[in-house]
Amino acid sequence: MKKDFASTLKEIKSKIFHPIYFLEGDEPYYIDLLSSYIEDHALSDSEKSFNQHVIYGKDVTPLQIRELASGYPMLGNYQVIIVKEAQSIRADAWEPMEHYLQKPLKTTILVICHKYKSIDKRTRFGKMITEHTVHLVSKKIYESELPDWILRYAHEEKLKLTEEAAMLLAEFIGNDLSRIASELKKLLINIPEGKTIDANDISSNIGMNREYNSFELNRALGEKNVLKANRIIQYFGSNQKANPMVMTLGTMFSYFQKIYVAHVSRATDKNAVAQAIGVSPYFAGEYLTAMRNFPLPKVEYVLQTISEYDLKSKGVNIANNDSGELLRELIYKILH
Repeated sequence: MKKDFASTLKEIKSKIFHPIYFLEGDEPYYIDLLSSYIEDHALSDSEKSFNQHVIYGKDVTPLQIRELASGYPMLGNYQVIIVKEAQSIRADAWEPMEHYLQKPLKTTILVICHKYKSIDKRTRFGKMITEHTVHLVSKKIYESELPDWILRYAHEEKLKLTEEAAMLLAEFIGNDLSRIASELKKLLINIPEGKTIDANDISSNIGMNREYNSFELNRALGEKNVLKANRIIQYFGSNQKANPMVMTLGTMFSYFQKIYVAHVSRATDKNAVAQAIGVSPYFAGEYLTAMRNFPLPKVEYVLQTISEYDLKSKGVNIANNDSGELLRELIYKILH
């Protein structure tokens, strides 16, 4: 049966277990959260010694998983088997598990973690999953949904967070829910209880310079703020280890790629821009400004130039690939 994360976790916390959980998808956060909760809480510490097995897909076969799942618990009501990295097992190799899916032992809690992708549903085993297991598909959320996700998570963790702080955290970390959750837990420890976390707290606690970072550089470029852009790249040049050029170019290319998509979609207001490029309307205004400052032909030139300097930074067709110097050249070409 296909289920959602919230209802599945609620059942598990209430000690309502099912014989088989098949957790799959390209978002590992929910898969890790559910499997870890079962691993930590389904059995008592004394029961775990005899009745809990954590195995890895690269080390076992489906036949071995079936044989282990077919055993009975010792001195307890359940045995727990967690198969991590099950995506390492070929889709066509799961046939030995098909009979067990139809008739699982009620005393076994089998958790199969198939991360980063979904199993091939063209196989018989793949088709049987929805009918015979608690089937959770963990999908990546859109970047435009990240700030709302962060605010919800913060609320659940009893953290007060401003909308600007959520936006900054989403923009800095990107679509990595596990890292976002980890950073918010650090804030829970480092920030005084009851304090509302603002953008300054985000900057100072996650190793991000509020004024000199890739996102502020992109904003400066979009605004054609020559002075600010040059200040930032000067800082980058003197702190190359903390600001690797590959990451700077990556975020810059993504930024101008969004401007390109906004142009092509003929978006003319904040809502249209937000929908076209998949960002929150909170950020759409800066993209409208960038669209005015960078007509479509100029955006195409910028994307081509960034790609050219990405190759140069890797030593292609150039003798001196000093990051600071290359970045200064690139910014000059973008702004003039």
